[in-house]
Amino acid sequence: MAIAIEVYQWSSAEFPREHAVVYTSVNDKSKFSIFRTSVNPEKVLVRLADSFCDDHPIRVNVELIAERDNNGYFNYRVVRLVEAGFSDSRSSIHYDKVNLVSKFWETRLCSFTVGPGINKKIWGVRHEYPFGLRKDTGFYVEITCHKEKGLSAQHRGPFKSLHPETLLGIRREIYGEPPTSINEFVESEFIGNEYMLFQGEGRGNSATEASARVTVNNTAAQFQGNGNGSRYQNCYVVMNHKASKATN
Repeated sequence: MAIAIEVYQWSSAEFPREHAVVYTSVNDKSKFSIFRTSVNPEKVLVRLADSFCDDHPIRVNVELIAERDNNGYFNYRVVRLVEAGFSDSRSSIHYDKVNLVSKFWETRLCSFTVGPGINKKIWGVRHEYPFGLRKDTGFYVEITCHKEKGLSAQHRGPFKSLHPETLLGIRREIYGEPPTSINEFVESEFIGNEYMLFQGEGRGNSATEASARVTVNNTAAQFQGNGNGSRYQNCYVVMNHKASKATN
């Protein structure tokens, strides 16, 4: 399948740095995907909206929130992910890492991975697409929390997934926003599965305050203890998160 690749960069009132990678089918303009990153010192939003699959769209939102501590230094407050459309059995969910896999036109697989680096100071978001034999492509975002400057994001790609240092040559760089219809797709609301990957002990003043309710499926699970110090084995945990409104 032939695709056109466009890389957009712009700024908005809320986010001084906006970045988007858009794949569009050359033969069918209704088939496209957008991988959008929005960055300010207190929040990074990474959003994927994909319409390549015939039977269902793929949607992912990743939100990273930073907050100043009592010394005035930035620290991570919340890292969470909401997804819909990934249903392959090879997907895996860990307490601080998510690897999502979905069938691409029922023939090949695409993946979306979020996870921390050493000491959770850096978080990485990676997405890979199959566009034919030896034409797999990918891109990567590395999010860092600097204690004085707050959050920042470094982009790599789109590149050939088998050669991470080789940028794809068939692409167009644009200083401006993606088309309105594509932006509306990635900004629209959706219902999905939510995972809290990190929740710090902040002061509670961030725009997104974590309030998680945890449900444990006891099938084939083993418990030891109660509260802190408990041990859980073979437990399937679902976390439902509701963000409170910001207070002035």
